Amino acid sequence: MKYNNKKVFPGERPFWHIPYRSLIPRHIDNLIVGGRCFCFERELGEDARIIGTCLVTGQGAGAGAAIAVKDGVRPRDIDPEKLHKLLIEQKVWFGE
Repeated sequence: MKYNNKKVFPGERPFWHIPYRSLIPRHIDNLIVGGRCFCFERELGEDARIIGTCLVTGQGAGAGAAIAVKDGVRPRDIDPEKLHKLLIEQKVWFGE
């Protein structure tokens, strides 16, 4: 994998923060994408296809969907603080 035009080996890869907004399609309401479908920068391409990334984006998408249904809002309109709190309750590791 290359990052900033430099070869990066698996043990040296940076942590990628994947914002919830990258799971929300711009022009389609009531849809959240996870797995290999989310929007990412080119440098993340190789890491976006691994199972671990698919798992965490899927969990974020599911948590966001649950909040949207519970609050009666579109997935893009959920309160990000509620999502963060729910993910903490689910013991999600944010890499920090």
